[in-house]
Parts: sequence; C-alpha cells; structure tokens
Amino acid sequence: MTSAIEIRLKKRGVPLPQAARSVANYLPYRRSDNLLRTSGQLPLQCATRM
Repeated sequence: MTSAIEIRLKKRGVPLPQAARSVANYLPYRRSDNLLRTSGQLPLQCATRM
C-alpha cells in the first residue's frame, strides 16, 4: 500500500530510490545506559556508496 507521503512526493516529481539491502549481518543499534551506538548505517545514495 502506498502511503500519503509517497503519493504527495510522486505528484511533486520527487523520486524515492529503492532502499538499499543490508551489506552485512549486524544489529542496527545498541543502547548502553544513555548512549546509543549505531552500526551499519552507511551513507548510501541510490543503493551505491557515496
């Protein structure tokens, strides 16, 4: 099902690239007390590294 946001962006000509698939097996985040560490969050554009 297409969301209202996706429909509005499409009407305005804003393309949405396909989500990149995972490049590894990892936990996306780990919380320790008040610290949140992220993992595997790569700067991707159109499924290629920037």
